[in-house]
Amino acid sequence: MVAGAISFNSGVLLFADTDLAAPRKTPRETRRIFHRPYGSSPAVAHSVFVVREPVDWAPAVFQRCERAVDAVRPAERTIERMREAIERSLCESYHGGGADRELPLFVGLYSPSQPRYSLFRTISSGSTTLREVAGHQTQGNTAYIGHHWIRDGFNAPRSLDELDLPAVFSLAVDTLGHIREAHDECGDSAEMVVVHADGHVSDVQRIVHDSSEQRSVTLSRLSRSWAPQPATRPVAGVRRAATVPFSRL
Repeated sequence: MVAGAISFNSGVLLFADTDLAAPRKTPRETRRIFHRPYGSSPAVAHSVFVVREPVDWAPAVFQRCERAVDAVRPAERTIERMREAIERSLCESYHGGGADRELPLFVGLYSPSQPRYSLFRTISSGSTTLREVAGHQTQGNTAYIGHHWIRDGFNAPRSLDELDLPAVFSLAVDTLGHIREAHDECGDSAEMVVVHADGHVSDVQRIVHDSSEQRSVTLSRLSRSWAPQPATRPVAGVRRAATVPFSRL
């Protein structure tokens, strides 16, 4: 199992491999990426949690973090305040009950009050401290393979200004394909989301089959920004992702 993040010239792409949904479970349920908006347009903050492996209690832990962020006054939802709220919640969950063990993860945050976005990761499997990530990063048993394939593609452009979403999307899909070729435990599909620099967040996409057509469809959906719904409150429960077919490369 692997999760990763790649920055580009106008945001960051986060991804994680996952298995196909069981026959009697909803095929659109997200199991690796959890996105939550806070507030109403135009001052919408966002959090995105990305986990590299499935655990039953992870959604409850993330929801606890989301409640902590939601409790921060809108005008005070800076990156630092949101990060601190999440670190406290992770510590309470891991050491005070609610979680069986610490879980490596990525956390993407956007603050409309600054405005800017940041990407963090836990510094180790036994820590709740979030460290900011720049460039690209992978986590998981096959992270070293992911780092190898992403590094060359990420460093090929002369500057980050030349690295756009289509480039990092292809880089992520190709990297997952190389990992699948070497490790059977890598999932048959993947979940992806984009945090755009303008503060919008794409819908979570599940890629279940790889072809030039499906890559185009998924990239188009990732490029579309999440539209705030001021009158709609987040509903607790199952998170859902758009599904696009994706096969082994």
